[in-house]
Amino acid sequence: MRVKNYFFLFVVIILSIIVLNVKITSAKSYNWKLVSVWPAGLKNIIAADYKFAETVESMSNGELKIKVFAAGELCKPTEVLNMVSSGTVEMGVDWPNYWSGKDTAFDLLGSNSVTFSAEDYLIWDYQHGGIDLAQTLYGEYGCIWFPHYMSHMESGIRSNKPINSINDLKGMKIRLGGLLPGEILKELGATPMTISVAELYEALRRGVLDGAEFSTPSNDQDFHFDEITKYWCTPGWHQTSSQHGVLVNKKSWDSLPEHLKNIIKNAAMATHMWSYTKLAYDDAKATEFFKSKGINVTKLSDEDLTKIENIKNKLQVKHSEANPMYKKILRSQIDYLNGIADYREAIVPFSFGRNPKNLPQIQ
Repeated sequence: MRVKNYFFLFVVIILSIIVLNVKITSAKSYNWKLVSVWPAGLKNIIAADYKFAETVESMSNGELKIKVFAAGELCKPTEVLNMVSSGTVEMGVDWPNYWSGKDTAFDLLGSNSVTFSAEDYLIWDYQHGGIDLAQTLYGEYGCIWFPHYMSHMESGIRSNKPINSINDLKGMKIRLGGLLPGEILKELGATPMTISVAELYEALRRGVLDGAEFSTPSNDQDFHFDEITKYWCTPGWHQTSSQHGVLVNKKSWDSLPEHLKNIIKNAAMATHMWSYTKLAYDDAKATEFFKSKGINVTKLSDEDLTKIENIKNKLQVKHSEANPMYKKILRSQIDYLNGIADYREAIVPFSFGRNPKNLPQIQ
């Protein structure tokens, strides 16, 4: 009997050690840094970065904590991809098109001029393999990437002279973000200017620029465009939608247990939808604000937009011929657009986005 009691006690001790060890192992916590391309002053944009970090911490019960650093606090915006790729920090936030100088294919992931609506990106990302293609591209830089911010069409060009048609753009010095918008501007006879966000306000105020775009109406309100411009040319053909994403260093990603990887994926998706609804709501209020300030709104004709679309298609064919990855992503987006066209037309006038009149003819 005494032997049985000793054996029972031994088993209890061993099991207690195992349980204690499991608790200690599962209690491991992670404290990561995230560097954003967005400055702290752009409250509406960087809010998605903080929301994502808060959601991850909440979903993981504090097992994974992420500290967000705004642009300039740890690095310049242009250094974010390198910081994450090198493992200097575990995470970052970007607008993919910023990296088009490294690979033109990035120019299709954050915005596709005159083409993708916010809803198109959401459907393409999650249902048509868009995120998988993004993972392939970012994988070449040692990163994992998930979209976490979505806005509808950006405002358009703000200026101090009216733009009633694309003919008015000739000779103007204009700041537009992204590779393709700048190339389209050149074709329209304007001069695309490279001006950082930090310098944009003063460049417009002093007349260094004739016009500029920045973001959606609510973000433009944060930027105080009403103080330095009188005219607002719509629609924002250069960015008919805009999505940002969370980068994760691949080695850091691989070090995580599966449940934390799933939390990051789901937190990014949740923030993606949160920002999509929040931006639309805030942009409606901001539009009222600009009108109350006496800003004059002009609108390009359908004929002008068709001309811009044709220029865009020609340029995208050129980039497809020069870059196989650009062609692969563009082909996927074209296939998606062709596949959804009949359905989109069937639900007019309660539809979403638009069916392009023409698409790039790539082989």
